Amino acid sequence: MLLKFVQVLLVLLDLRTLRALVLSRPGTLLSSLLLGLLSTLGFAPYNFWTVLLCTLSLELTLASAQPGSKRVFLSVLVFFTGFFLISHSWLQYTMGYYSGIPETLGYSLILLGSIYLALYYATSLSLLHRLLFKKSPAVFLICACPLAVLLCDYLIGIGPLALPWMYFGYACQAGPYLSFAPLIGVRGMTLLLLITAALIAMGLRRQFLYLPGAALIFLSGILLSNLQFVQKLPAHQALLVQGNIEQMVKWQSDGVDKSVETYLNLTTPRLGSVPLIILPESAIPLYFDLAQNLYADLNTLALSKHSEVIIGVPRRDGQQRPYQAYNSLYVLGSEAELNQAQIYDKRKLVPFGEYTPFAALLRPLSELFAIPMSSFVSPKDKPELLHADKVSFIPAICYEAIFPELLKEQAAHGAQALLMVSNDTWFGQTRGPEMLLAMSRLRALELQKPLLRASNNIHTLLLDHEGRLVKELPANQTGVLEISYEPTAGQTPYVRYGTLALWLLCALLALLGVFGLFKTKDDKAEQFKKLVRP
Repeated sequence: MLLKFVQVLLVLLDLRTLRALVLSRPGTLLSSLLLGLLSTLGFAPYNFWTVLLCTLSLELTLASAQPGSKRVFLSVLVFFTGFFLISHSWLQYTMGYYSGIPETLGYSLILLGSIYLALYYATSLSLLHRLLFKKSPAVFLICACPLAVLLCDYLIGIGPLALPWMYFGYACQAGPYLSFAPLIGVRGMTLLLLITAALIAMGLRRQFLYLPGAALIFLSGILLSNLQFVQKLPAHQALLVQGNIEQMVKWQSDGVDKSVETYLNLTTPRLGSVPLIILPESAIPLYFDLAQNLYADLNTLALSKHSEVIIGVPRRDGQQRPYQAYNSLYVLGSEAELNQAQIYDKRKLVPFGEYTPFAALLRPLSELFAIPMSSFVSPKDKPELLHADKVSFIPAICYEAIFPELLKEQAAHGAQALLMVSNDTWFGQTRGPEMLLAMSRLRALELQKPLLRASNNIHTLLLDHEGRLVKELPANQTGVLEISYEPTAGQTPYVRYGTLALWLLCALLALLGVFGLFKTKDDKAEQFKKLVRP
C-alpha cells in the first residue's frame, strides 16, 4: 500500500504529468476554482496582497495555456465565480437573519449573482484570447487582460444593480502599490497589480525578459512612498457616538424608544464640551417629520451650548405624495430654524436593501428580503459639502464608501476631511465590516484627508490622512470616542488629474498592444529570446 502511494506521488511530482493534469478540462476547472477561492485571502481581514498577486499570475498563466477560447472562458468563469462567491458570502447572514431566507436558497442566490458577475470577465477575456493570443501572447496577457478587467470592474459598478465590492486594488492595504493611491486611485492600483501579474505570468511561461518590468513597478511604488500632497490644518475636537443597538430591536416600535434614549443619553451631556458630535447612520430610525419636536429641542440645546450635531436620520419629502423617502444626514446646532439645517441625502443606495431596481419587474423579490425602510430614493440635486465646526466635510453614508469617483467629485470643492456614518450591524459577525473599512481607508488615502467614522456597533474610529488608525472604540460596545483630528488643505494628483492619468495609462497600454501586434519580427531578437528561454 505504501509503495503504491509513493509510486503515485512520484508520478504526480513529475512536472510533465502534473502539467497535463492541470491542463485537462477537469484539472483546469479545479485549479481555477482553487485559485479563485484563495484570491479572497488578499482582502480584509486577511490582507495577504501577495497571495492575490500569486493567484492572479497563476490564473493568467493557466488561461494562456488553454487550447482554445472556450476553455479560457470556462477557466476565467470558474475563477471569478469562486472569487465572488467567497467574497460576497456575508450576504447570507443578512438574508438569513433579517429576512428569514433559508440558507440553501441564500447561498443559491449568491452563487447565481457570482456567476452573473463572473460572466463579464469570462466573456471579455475569452473574446480577446480569440482575437489576440495567436498573434501575440504578450499583448494578450500584459495589455489586453488588465484593460478588460478594468472595463468589467467599471461596468459592474454602474447602473441600478451596481456592486463594485471587490476591486483587486482594495487588497493593497500594504506594500508598494499603496503609494499609488493618491496618484491614480484604486482603479489605477488594480491596473498596476494586473500588469504585474501578467508580467510574472510571462515569466512563468519562461519568457524571463518580462520580469524586470514587474520589478520596476515594485521599485516605483517603494520610491513613491510617503509623498505628501496636502497641508495639515490646526487640530479640531470631535466626539463619535456608538449606540450598539441590536438590529432586530432597532426597527421595532419599542426599539425606536431605546434608540432615542441611548443616543440622547450619550449626546446631550456632552454638548458644550466638544464643538462637534457625530452619530451614525439612522441613529434614530424614525422619519424626521414624525419627530420634529425632538429634533427641534436637540437643535436648540446644541445651539445654546455652541456645539453642532451631525445625525443620521431617514426623512420624507412632505411636498409630494406618495412621499419620497431619503436616507439622510442632518447638521443640528448651526442654524436657529430647524428647516434651515444642512441636509445630505444618500446618493448610492443598496439594491434590494434600500430600494428595488426595476421595481415593476422585481418587486416580489424585494418583498422576499423584507428589509425595513427599503424604499428610499436618490436625490436629483448635486451634493454639497457639509460644514461643521468650520471644517468642510465630504459626507458618505455606508455603501457610498465603495464608490471611488463619488467622493472624488466633492474633494475638488475645498473639502478638508471625510465624514462617514454607517450601520454595520447588518453584517453581523462576518468579514463585511472589515472589507468596508478597508475600502473606506482607500478613500482617505486617495484624497489624503482624515476619516471620521461613526457606526452603530463596530469601527467607530479616526484615521489620519495617511490612512493610519489613530483611535477606535471597541466593537459591540456602547460608548463615545473623543478625538482630535487634523483637517488637510489641498488636493492630491488623483483628485486633480486622476481620471485623466488613468485614461492616459490605459491609452499607453493599448498603444503598446497595437505596437506589439504589428511590429516586424527581428530575427536576432528571436534568437536572443531562445537563449534566455531554454
